[in-house]
Amino acid sequence: MIISNDERVKNYFAFYRKRRSENFSDSEIVYEIPLTEQLFDQQMELLSTKKLQSQFENFIIATAERLITPNIKPQTGPDGGGDGKIDAETYEVSDDVSSRWYVGADAAVGKEQWAIAVSCKRQWKSKVESDVAKIIGTGRGYSKVLFFSNQYIKASARIEVEQELSSRYKIPVSIFDRLWCQHAVFQHGCMDIALKELAFSDEYKKKHVSVGPNDKRRQERLDALEKAIVRPVDGLDTGYVDE
Repeated sequence: MIISNDERVKNYFAFYRKRRSENFSDSEIVYEIPLTEQLFDQQMELLSTKKLQSQFENFIIATAERLITPNIKPQTGPDGGGDGKIDAETYEVSDDVSSRWYVGADAAVGKEQWAIAVSCKRQWKSKVESDVAKIIGTGRGYSKVLFFSNQYIKASARIEVEQELSSRYKIPVSIFDRLWCQHAVFQHGCMDIALKELAFSDEYKKKHVSVGPNDKRRQERLDALEKAIVRPVDGLDTGYVDE
């Protein structure tokens, strides 16, 4: 599902978890030193000052694959983009494949081809205008453009630029800012991606799993079933199974 900056898109996972909690895991991943929103914010700021574009691209692509559309192909090269004019793009998938995705209906399905641009520049407006112009100039027939920034962008300014660019180039343009990234990490299960891709200390990656009572019962039942399956049977040599 696409998480909008104004948070109007429903969290379907949370909805079904609440309605059918017995079908979901009740175990929890507990980090020894929790990552805070303040620390994440500082790290996002460093992306611009230390020019860590590649790290941000890796984070965005992995997060977008999980939350927006799984069929993303990043551009090759140390800094992405380059002569390709884009940082990533979607690729064609069959309906048989896309129907099994755990994403919303707004994913890039079928022959849709989206262009993805990622930026750590503070001047986000001029950058998105430049990137969209270059993407359209490739003549590849993209049906949508997604632009990701590590900057905070005022909602009114974002909407105005989205509408202006969408009207000018006759294709939808969506802008995602630092707030979207923050919500993806702390509200939509992308903590592991942030810790892996944004160069946080290993101290923040230490974790353990707190097994919930439902998962404990499921595991005990599974163990019992497996034990029953592998029990010896009189007169039957099952030694070849282990080979």
